[in-house]
Amino acid sequence: MLQDLKISQKYALALFKACEKAKSIKAVTADLVCLKEAWNQSAKLIEFINSPIHNSNTRTQLLDTISKKLHLHSNIKNLLCILAINRRLNLLVLIVNDYLKLYRDANNEQLVKITTTHKLSVDQSTTIKKSLELQLDKKIIIKNIIDESILGGIIIQIDSFVIDNSTSNKLNNIQLLINNKFKESS
Repeated sequence: MLQDLKISQKYALALFKACEKAKSIKAVTADLVCLKEAWNQSAKLIEFINSPIHNSNTRTQLLDTISKKLHLHSNIKNLLCILAINRRLNLLVLIVNDYLKLYRDANNEQLVKITTTHKLSVDQSTTIKKSLELQLDKKIIIKNIIDESILGGIIIQIDSFVIDNSTSNKLNNIQLLINNKFKESS
């Protein structure tokens, strides 16, 4: 897994530099976001493309068709073909994530994942965004994740830093305290 991360970072950096040189970063970034969504929703397609019974030509022809249908930038089409030939299409989502991180770093942006039981209102989102922009000195991009299993409250994730102020987390902490007290008294 660690090797996959290193490989995906190299592909992402190569793509980012090629896009910088071609002055196509914004177009490629938008296409990559669309491709990632389509890719995540197409388990059967991924299984078909990654199947060992298909040769490189079959995979590259299929990816060429997909690239044309989605009107993907030529840099992305080239990346897909290289990944297909090298049998590394399983790394596509990692590569896209690494590329998006490079893009956000270059534009002084920070992705913040906010998990709630309901969609944040515009006011809530704006308040959180302004507060974090002041603290982090970066443009904040909020991704609101709806998860009713947290029961209430909020979870804020910035890269690997997590603030979990959810009701489910509080209940789990209370349960741990009760269990520890019960063990101590036994």
